[in-house]
Amino acid sequence: MSRAGRTSGLWGRLWGRKRETRGQQSGYSDAILANFLAYAEGQGGHVAATGALEACAGLWARALASARVTPENARTACVTPDVLALIGRELIRRGESLHEIRVGPRGLRLIPSGQWDVHGPDEPDDWIYQSTAYGASMSGTAWLPAAAVVHCVWGRESSRPEVGIGPMQFAKLTGDLTGNLELRLGEESGGPVGHVLPVPADGGDGTVEKLRGDLAAAKGGTTLAETTAAGWGEGVSAAPRQDWKPSRFGADPPVALASLRTEAGLAVASACGIPPMLFTATGAAPLREAWRQFLHAGVTPIGRTIAAELTAKLGTAVRLDFTELAASDIAGRARAFQSLTGGGMDMDRAAAAAGL
Repeated sequence: MSRAGRTSGLWGRLWGRKRETRGQQSGYSDAILANFLAYAEGQGGHVAATGALEACAGLWARALASARVTPENARTACVTPDVLALIGRELIRRGESLHEIRVGPRGLRLIPSGQWDVHGPDEPDDWIYQSTAYGASMSGTAWLPAAAVVHCVWGRESSRPEVGIGPMQFAKLTGDLTGNLELRLGEESGGPVGHVLPVPADGGDGTVEKLRGDLAAAKGGTTLAETTAAGWGEGVSAAPRQDWKPSRFGADPPVALASLRTEAGLAVASACGIPPMLFTATGAAPLREAWRQFLHAGVTPIGRTIAAELTAKLGTAVRLDFTELAASDIAGRARAFQSLTGGGMDMDRAAAAAGL
């Protein structure tokens, strides 16, 4: 596509492309299936299945969904909270998010793409996307110009500019550590749990096979095992005192392992642009400071990159306003405003500088 043809208009010939529609074979991408297979084959855990990454993805999704989109007109009506939430979640989980721009009887819509490939030269405006969008039981694939998609990314490498790279791809070792710790702790906690109470040989079957079956079937109950005493009536003097006390068996992970899991989870949060203190703070003041850092050093700049992509593709100057998220910092901004105006700055400049 020539540059002249590309810039001739957003609402013209872009929407006349043909779409291939077929029955949907599976709701999972190849990457997700590979993760499940690796888990089933014991090849290690995956960070995508951990609570640490979900906490980060959920926080980003909710933060972006809270944005007020301006200007409010027919072209920005498609940028719904649901769209912004999905963008935030996918930026964390896969490093990029793609939506197809479609025009229909209900106006502009942004349809999420489940899989896509990018083709073209070193000029992003000339890229062509092969995009597949999924429905409940059908899917459709289309070849689309760059102007017909909204492609948001977390980060890029100069050697692969067409691919968005997520925080866990950049910090792969941290992700692998977190996933493996979750997997091992899950395996340990998922084993049999119960108590063993030794009894004399004539008090029951006493076979090793039966004991193994009892241990495997234990669900918090008591399992009988043969004692070292010769009979019932000899008491504690003929057998170790421990024989007369139920011995619990079950998950008992080392404290160091549990602590390492916590530290790895906080490292995941840092890689995702979230101050770890936001999850560990015990007081209101440090929690507000952590939230302020997340808002100003994370949500605001990422929001600007998303707004820039929406502006380029929707043909109107889109702005994402996160004022509501800053409500908890109103007292601090008011103090900053007072200090600035007290130092001689005019009120308009002081209000802008303080974010009021």
